[in-house]
Formats: sequence, C-alpha cells, structure tokens
Amino acid sequence: MANFRIFVFYKISILLSLFIYDILIYGRGRRTSYRAENRSLVARITDDYWADGDSIDLRR
Repeated sequence: MANFRIFVFYKISILLSLFIYDILIYGRGRRTSYRAENRSLVARITDDYWADGDSIDLRR
C-alpha cells in the first residue's frame, strides 16, 4: 500500500510541475488564446485529450 501511495504522489507531483512550468513559460492557457501556434503545450495536450469527434474546433 505504501508503494501505491508513493506512486500516486509521484504522478501528481509530475502533473503539477508540468502545469506550473507551463504557466511560467507561456503565461497563457486555454482561456486566452485559441490560435494553435500560440497555445501552450499542456493546453494542446488537454485539448487533444478531451476532444471528441463532435466538438467544434475553436482554434481555427
């Protein structure tokens, strides 16, 4: 059980550091910019992850 807790903490810390790095470097997320070339890496990954076939692409 301790190994599982360490794994979950490790995964959460990696995700948190990714988002903090994304905010620090790019300074913008999914709310401010809808152009694909101006969007940050995490915003593009989360868009690709949450997008389904019926969703409207706001980036064009």
